[in-house]
Amino acid sequence: MSQALLVASALVPALLFLWFLCSRDRNPEPPGLVIRTFLLGALVTVPIVPVAMALEALGHGAMGVWGKAIVGAFLGAAIPEEGFKFLVLRLWVWRQKDFDEPMDGIVYGAAASLGFAALENVMYVSEGGLSVATLRAVTAVPGHALTGVLMGYYAGRAKFGPPEERTRLLVRGLGAAIVVHGAYDMFLLTATLWAFLALPVLLLQLLWARRLIAEMRAEQFATFPAEPIVIEALPAPTAVRSGWALAKILVGGAGVTLGGLFLLGCALALADPKQRESAALMGALIAVSLAGTAASLALFRAGLRGPFVEPAS
Repeated sequence: MSQALLVASALVPALLFLWFLCSRDRNPEPPGLVIRTFLLGALVTVPIVPVAMALEALGHGAMGVWGKAIVGAFLGAAIPEEGFKFLVLRLWVWRQKDFDEPMDGIVYGAAASLGFAALENVMYVSEGGLSVATLRAVTAVPGHALTGVLMGYYAGRAKFGPPEERTRLLVRGLGAAIVVHGAYDMFLLTATLWAFLALPVLLLQLLWARRLIAEMRAEQFATFPAEPIVIEALPAPTAVRSGWALAKILVGGAGVTLGGLFLLGCALALADPKQRESAALMGALIAVSLAGTAASLALFRAGLRGPFVEPAS
């Protein structure tokens, strides 16, 4: 039971990000196809491991903190991980009839990336426990989602753009994902004060991805100006989500994640025979945590709905 809850806590952040990104698509994709893409993203973890080991072995002679960090970040992580996620997008999603507009590239790119992130998160959390789950929920999982957005944006442009531009755009998307992923990991792997620069890299990804999503949504409004397809409240074509709406999304998402982790901690405590005498207290804490998690989920949904504001001219 405790192991199942631990796995669930590792999956929650990836599923929340997937929900959020799917909600940005004005013409929602078939849930079954999104789920299959998510699962394929998880499945490619199997070939990634030996390929990453082989690539990293090529740089076994790297010297110094930075040399080893670059080898581990790019050869051991960014290149094989983003490469296989790209293959899911190019070999599987590309041929689906429901990949019928540029915005779909972002949705399916993020789905493939989050599938990988979810399984990777399960492996790390199973080994490192709740502290690792909390840290990765706000760093590694968003990072994978954002590289999926970058790759998916250029894949969407490539599929529906001029044929002569296709290869350049696909390479650009894959290259962008590898560079930002590798830079993030490189700083972390130095295990020095330089590791704090991973956070600005993550922020850069967030701002870049947000701009690309806004661009695609504006195109959707221009193409389908009169089709109220999504149930959620829709902004005007030029509107952007307000700071208050973003705050609700961030706080609500963090609350759901932390609430799930707290519930897991209570369940683990109850599973310990030494803690059975405090079962009544644990029950009360679980009830409070469930209420807080439900409130956080409601706040997250409210943030998806807005408010929206016109950008400053």
